[in-house]
Amino acid sequence: MCGSFVLRGGSCVTPSDHVRLTYRNFFRPGARWAFAGVRLARDLPRTERRGAGAEGDAAVAGPPANVLPTIRGRETPDDFARDAAAGLAGSNGLRHLPPKYLYDARGSRLFEAICDTAEYYVPDAEREILRTHGPEMALAIGRGSVLIEPGAGDGSKAQALLGALEAPRMYVPVEISPDALRACAARVGMAFPGLTVQPVCAGFRQGMDALRGVPCAGRTIYFAGSTIGNMERTERVELLGRFARAVGASGRLLVGFDLRKDSDVLRRAYDDARGVSARFALNLIRRLNRELDAGLEEDAFRYVAVWDASASRIEMALVCERDQTAHVGERSITIPAGDRIVTERSYKFTPETIRAESAEAGLVPTRAWTDEREWFSLVLLEPARDWEQPRDD
Repeated sequence: MCGSFVLRGGSCVTPSDHVRLTYRNFFRPGARWAFAGVRLARDLPRTERRGAGAEGDAAVAGPPANVLPTIRGRETPDDFARDAAAGLAGSNGLRHLPPKYLYDARGSRLFEAICDTAEYYVPDAEREILRTHGPEMALAIGRGSVLIEPGAGDGSKAQALLGALEAPRMYVPVEISPDALRACAARVGMAFPGLTVQPVCAGFRQGMDALRGVPCAGRTIYFAGSTIGNMERTERVELLGRFARAVGASGRLLVGFDLRKDSDVLRRAYDDARGVSARFALNLIRRLNRELDAGLEEDAFRYVAVWDASASRIEMALVCERDQTAHVGERSITIPAGDRIVTERSYKFTPETIRAESAEAGLVPTRAWTDEREWFSLVLLEPARDWEQPRDD
């Protein structure tokens, strides 16, 4: 990230939930802290390290003592070649690849850069809600909670919520990337030394089946960001139902919903002036070529973001500007000029659609908090009174 400086630890005014092994100033200029300073550090010689030698190195680099061994969920490996062939060939005239394939290492870095653009409002709105309404959320969630975060990422959002909760018992980050999970667990474990951290390495669906060792009482699932909006309605309802089964009849969910708003705001958010969103989507072509030797010309595709008011969604796609042929395994797939490959859809919600979809999953919204502009909402969902927990087949 241009203009960032990475230091170790923090400073005398760094909040405890921001101290980390490496620290960088990721705020835009208008939001940076007034205090600035530099702390320099050097590595100790090996002979001076605690428990010098291989075991000592492991101790120095190991996780905090409050981080438990990782639970590994049932593996369901992605088949990129199969999904790419089916998606590029299309059905009913639609070429569409699952958005999870946008997130290789480079794609993940580009998404972080999107979150730092001025146009993409979701991270700032969510931080504002947590900062302003954290005590109310803590009261609604209750004392001694077990906070489960599917798709935990770096754990920064959970840290803000954990800092507001009253005596949370356990934090359970669920993350499919082992490296990201390790970093997340260590970061939260260091920030909250009295909190037990139980990492689960799995996708957020499979991770719900790997919680058998996690206390049942006080479970709260925190599904941050606007991920729920990247799914179709049937998928959203299915996932909310899966979450409901994971927390049980006495549990609750805190879910982020991106609210419907002015179409110009949405178009700018998903097609920023710096072109980061475009590079993020176009990285999919690069990945197809690198991993599957697809033979596509990267400059033959143009990124577009289109608002569909009737479906209440913004659709991101790559428009093919000259005829292309994708080679995936033994298949050759023709993509004529003018055809589009849909990379993502992001649905936007109203209170009415949130209530309706929650009801289909056996849930009831009990509280909702929004930012000042009412662009984004964190909604507390609880099982309906007459809800009976279904058995998984």
